[in-house]
Parts: sequence; structure tokens; C-alpha cells
Amino acid sequence: MTEGLHAELSDKGIRVCDVHPNFIKTDLMERAIFLGKDRQEVQQRQDLVKKAIESPLLENPEDVAKAIWQAVKHPHSEIMVGSANVSQASYRLFPGLMDWIFKKIFGMKDNG
Repeated sequence: MTEGLHAELSDKGIRVCDVHPNFIKTDLMERAIFLGKDRQEVQQRQDLVKKAIESPLLENPEDVAKAIWQAVKHPHSEIMVGSANVSQASYRLFPGLMDWIFKKIFGMKDNG
């Protein structure tokens, strides 16, 4: 989608850049309202978010803002923020393994 926008808007002097952070550490998820079939499912979802918030893969909002500012000052088509480089490379090389690891870390179950 970004490439399409770039192609359409570049003649008008408008630049488009993808900025890819991993999860960003904000209080948005802490304030989320969780729904589920029952209280146990709601609690499991809340616990999952607590685990995610404690993950070292979370990016600081300031680092993401700096990356966006760099994209404004020095145009690029794509910017990877912090640990997103490692995540992207890992998923490209080992997609099945990374899915398994992600599910184990966050206590997710297969749907199939």
C-alpha cells in the first residue's frame, strides 16, 4: 500500500514512508476493555497483555518518534525501529519457529 501511495503522490512532492516498530510501550493496552465468553477468558486476555507489556521487545514511544522525525528529515521508503529489524529477519528466515515462539511466550493456543 505504501508503494502505491508513493507512486501516486511523489509527483506532487509528497513523500511516503513505512515506519515499522515492534509493539510500542504505551498505556493504551493497560486501559483496554477485555471481553470474553466468561470471567476466566477475560482474565486470560488481561494476563496476556501484562506479559506483552513486560516484554523486552516493546519500543519506547520516544524512539518511535525519533524514527519518524528521521524519516521526515531524511526520506526513506522504510524505517525499522529498534528490535523490529531482528523480528523481521527472524520471521523471514524462520516463520514457523517464530510463530511457535510467539505463542509460547504469550501463552497462545493453536486454533487448528
